Amino acid sequence: SICRVMLEGPTKSDTERLANKIAKVVEDKLN
Repeated sequence: SICRVMLEGPTKSDTERLANKIAKVVEDKLN
């Protein structure tokens, strides 16, 4: 269970962060 928390938790937060970064880059390009 510990391994799952270490893998699943960070991956979810990382994907969200990456999505936010990509969204910002796209907005900058559009603007």
